[in-house]
Amino acid sequence: MGNICVGGSRMAHQVNSPDRVSNNSGDDSNVTANQLLNVRHQLADAAGVPRDQHEFITNQAPQALQNRFNRLYNHTQRTLQMADIQHRYMTGASSVNPGMLPHENVQSMRDDMSAWSDMREALQHAMEVHTGIPASPERFVTTINPSGSIRMATLSPRPWGN
Repeated sequence: MGNICVGGSRMAHQVNSPDRVSNNSGDDSNVTANQLLNVRHQLADAAGVPRDQHEFITNQAPQALQNRFNRLYNHTQRTLQMADIQHRYMTGASSVNPGMLPHENVQSMRDDMSAWSDMREALQHAMEVHTGIPASPERFVTTINPSGSIRMATLSPRPWGN
């Protein structure tokens, strides 16, 4: 069997026949079950906060930050569950189709990893403010990532001079 194109000349896209499903056509949307599982493990490792930040978020953090933390935690749990469903579907262990393409699942997990990094930075900043450590305006600057998340970036002098 070979590959075929469907959809007519205006909306043609390639459909791989069953004997070519494992072929990588150079397309970033081809994700293997092992790649999906590796990213899932990376997210599981990246999710969460250190003990001192967890203590702060549960006992002293402003309500808005607690809500943000809880939303991220719940979203991450759903993302991990979706990755498990996707992996079982891709390996044939389940016939339940998750309704999400593997590369979309991987991107969602990578977005969550970035969000956890942002959360740890926000908690560290909130802890410093709460304990009375003055934020040094010369040292940090607020930046917005392309994904829309807000981060505190550290400013450092250029080693090559002015």
